Amino acid sequence: KRHQEQREMMRQKYGSRASTTKKEQEEPSISDISVKTEDISLVSHAHGRQRRAERNIQRKELQAAIKHGQKEIANPGRDGSKRWRYTHKGVVFITDETSRHEVTSWRISGEEEEDDALAPAEVQLAGSKCHAVLVVDHSGSMRNSDVPGYDSRAHAVYECLKRDFVAEQLKSGAANDVVVTLISM
Repeated sequence: KRHQEQREMMRQKYGSRASTTKKEQEEPSISDISVKTEDISLVSHAHGRQRRAERNIQRKELQAAIKHGQKEIANPGRDGSKRWRYTHKGVVFITDETSRHEVTSWRISGEEEEDDALAPAEVQLAGSKCHAVLVVDHSGSMRNSDVPGYDSRAHAVYECLKRDFVAEQLKSGAANDVVVTLISM
């Protein structure tokens, strides 16, 4: 019901072009309307609830990420479905295409003390003068084209490494003091 009320409020304020199912980036976001953060509609699923519990992330933090966070296209789901990645105040939140169904979430800001609070690809190497070794499997199965959105499993691996590992290291300033070796086998 909340979702319907939010859509109706958007339609009243912005006219018929306000829809949560059409090109989200071209339309007003939920932050453009006056909806309380706790009223943001969010459907939780077992995996998402488990990850939030492990990482001490509150439901309201996810609602705030939808309302105020930076929205980017995330890796597609296993079935090729579109997903969104919201980043807000040190929390990354992955949703389905509608931004209403929780997929997973994690902290990136270091606010959480536990080791598993960081997603595995989000390792900050800047200032450590280290040598990172990445090993990528190139067995026959890596030629399979069963990863939606990619020509092969190998292509998916390299794209994820580029986007989620290398780009993050460059942003953090690791380019000057970190050596990365890529082994394909």
